[in-house]
Amino acid sequence: MGHVLRLLDPGDRFNVELDLEGLEKIATKKHKVREFVEEYTLGKAAEQRIPNNIRIRLKELYRSFILGNHLAAIALARAVLEYALVDRSAKIGINPLSDDPRYPNRTRKLGMLVEDASENRPELKLDMKSIVDAGNKTLHPKKKDNLVLLPDALRGLALTSIKAVRRVVENLYLEK
Repeated sequence: MGHVLRLLDPGDRFNVELDLEGLEKIATKKHKVREFVEEYTLGKAAEQRIPNNIRIRLKELYRSFILGNHLAAIALARAVLEYALVDRSAKIGINPLSDDPRYPNRTRKLGMLVEDASENRPELKLDMKSIVDAGNKTLHPKKKDNLVLLPDALRGLALTSIKAVRRVVENLYLEK
């Protein structure tokens, strides 16, 4: 490895080592890694108040995006959203479990969780829907969607998902 950039969290964001030559190929002029870290990630103090399961996934989400794995970033945003809705279901006032007596402990589908959470927390509705929609378009495409997964389009959907999941996590875990 040539020169290595080690992000040691100017604001205690997260740690990652990247080869600078590879990073230059990945990062666009608009969003350098440091700018991304400052704009899209939670600070260390905030992360300490968030469950480890979410913290780990958020860090992986950031790394995936920085390394150009936009589909992975979109999938992780959905995973974080689902975990947060189930984990904070009592705070939101929703039932995360299926009503089907055949599967008494099965978690409800993400779309249903979002629908119920949106009724009780309308300020989160647009962010949750954008995460679900990005995932549906990219991870579960339908033939009729006729979506071409261009790198810039995927990157845009990933950024939208990252912004949205950050707002949801902040709302559910950091606001009183």
